Amino acid sequence: MPPAERPAFLSLARATGAEPAPAPAPAVPQPQPAPPLIGRASELETLAQRLTDPACRLLTLTGPGGIGKTSLAIALAARVGGSFPDGMLTLALAGVQRPPEAVSAVAAALGLRPEHYQAATAQVVSILAPRRQLLVLDNLEHLLNDPELVELIAALLGGAPGVRLLVTSRERLRLRDEWVYEVGGLATADEAAASDAVLLFVERARRVQSIFALTPANAAAVNQICRLVGGTPLAIELAASWLPTLSPAEIAAELERSLELLDSDARDLPARHRSVRAVFEGSWRLLNADEQRLLARLALFRSGFTREGAEFVAGARLPQLATLMQKSLVRREGERYTLHELIRQFAGEHLRAAGEAEATAQRFVDYYRSLAAQIAAGLSTEGELTWIGEIADEADNLRAALRAALTLRQGDAGASLCMSLCALWAVRGMTREGLQWVEQFLALAPLSDAASGRLLTIAALMQQLLGEWDRALRSAEQALALLPADDDAARPMATYGAGLAALDQGDFSSARRYLAASLAYAHDSAQRATSAAVLAITGLTYYFEGLPDEARAHYRQALALAEQDNLVFIVAYTTYGFGALAVLEGDSSGAAQVREALTIFQRYDYKILIAYCLETLAAHAGLLDDHERAGRLYGAAEQLRATHQLVVTPGIQPMYRRLAAIARGPLDDVVWEAALAAGRQLSQAEAVHLALGEA
Repeated sequence: MPPAERPAFLSLARATGAEPAPAPAPAVPQPQPAPPLIGRASELETLAQRLTDPACRLLTLTGPGGIGKTSLAIALAARVGGSFPDGMLTLALAGVQRPPEAVSAVAAALGLRPEHYQAATAQVVSILAPRRQLLVLDNLEHLLNDPELVELIAALLGGAPGVRLLVTSRERLRLRDEWVYEVGGLATADEAAASDAVLLFVERARRVQSIFALTPANAAAVNQICRLVGGTPLAIELAASWLPTLSPAEIAAELERSLELLDSDARDLPARHRSVRAVFEGSWRLLNADEQRLLARLALFRSGFTREGAEFVAGARLPQLATLMQKSLVRREGERYTLHELIRQFAGEHLRAAGEAEATAQRFVDYYRSLAAQIAAGLSTEGELTWIGEIADEADNLRAALRAALTLRQGDAGASLCMSLCALWAVRGMTREGLQWVEQFLALAPLSDAASGRLLTIAALMQQLLGEWDRALRSAEQALALLPADDDAARPMATYGAGLAALDQGDFSSARRYLAASLAYAHDSAQRATSAAVLAITGLTYYFEGLPDEARAHYRQALALAEQDNLVFIVAYTTYGFGALAVLEGDSSGAAQVREALTIFQRYDYKILIAYCLETLAAHAGLLDDHERAGRLYGAAEQLRATHQLVVTPGIQPMYRRLAAIARGPLDDVVWEAALAAGRQLSQAEAVHLALGEA
């Protein structure tokens, strides 16, 4: 028995014929000094300023389990503890099982005898009133239903002016004087870089495998692990513990499947931290049945969600969302709500266990089918760039909706989603992915003719972009044979795709025939964007046939239509066309129009048109005899095309060769190849800055 508890034990044991004294509070373990934190430097600086601000009496660190609240609180207390003449007192309350014991634990830590516990609140305030001290209360979330504990904290704020309280909890205390700081995961990186999360992984990895080192061969997998766990320190430590058995790539693959990997048999870890599932089970038990049901349904969202989406799919009401936010299970980022990836996996297990997965998936598909169609319909009134930006925010959720529609074997829903996503796939260089989705839906049986026709329409457009022109023409013709005559959305797209495929093969007369048919289908103001695009592409066919005046005439018609509805993308495309024609004819003034268009294309990451602009501005640099700069721009365009499979088609080869010749000028092979190689090393952003004449 610890010596400090022996007098109380003897007093109770010897008491006879008297009312037993209240049982002593359980021993309160004091956290041991932790090693220096990896990362968190900026957070420590921010929190230190807050905790030493005279206006801040109560600072609560909130966040999901395992996110590192305790470690951050200990480091923060160590940093600012010297500012308090009476030092600091740290109480770890995770081991206190019943709310009534919490105040007794605080009293015991201050030296009160058990017989005084019944008046503990007044005694604690009396002891602390004259002190200038930091009081750290760790892990309060399971005790917040205790009115006595909340009363004690409120009493300290009112009666002990020199005391500051630093609290860690998965849920905020909801007191008026409370300052709240949400603790997130460690910083991760999109590329193979040594982020804070990666540094922690490496440090933990070396504890179990002393020879472990971050190398070019394993860096991507280590980054993937850190991203999959959202930079959660506990999850990173548990994942790293598997290194003697699994490689980083194998660990990442297992994490994508389930939470089972994130278990530990370490004897010195608290039971609640020996698995991520145990951490989340603790948070789950703090929810009522309605909150549990809502969290489980939200698991279907993959890239955050809006309030409207949560209401439609999960039946969420604003007070419920607020509660999940207060309990650190949902976060708000800008206009969207987010769910930590590990919490999402955990909640998904409960959704399946409750037997609600299929019904919730159906609502999820219905919501995103409707949302994607609404955004796509806004193309004619809001401009394609706005539409693409909005739909890109939901890209991961739309992929999840596609997967759900496949699982539910819903071809019509899949065709509708693919129609709405077509432009996003084209703009972002995701044509191979788009074609794979279409082919999976085409493999479903049975499919309606309308669904098959729409899917083949999208297939034609993707195949055309991938350079599979014969397949694209066949797909477009099959689509036209299946589509209903009144399908004013898909039939213009099918004939447009056929026209592009013919253009890419250099069959300009056939291209114009298909494009004219597309223009005839797109006959009203709701399809003005399609009409403008068709006119612009028709102008391109005339240019390739050596008829620049006809090309300009069609560009002017396209521009007039686009400007009526502020179709930003079509305006930018036709502006590029005018500028490119000028440069190809040796007029350097056209570069200003190309740069104007490039600014728009870069803002929305339209890969293929960025490549066109870089190639045209390379030719402009050649006109100015700056051939080395021209080579770098051309090399950057080559790299962009290679990375995203942006094919140089037979139809555009004449223009491509002409631009290259102007850019290269008199440079010999060695100098030109060196300039191209330098350009291939540029990132897309660096190449665009170079093209725009910026540093």
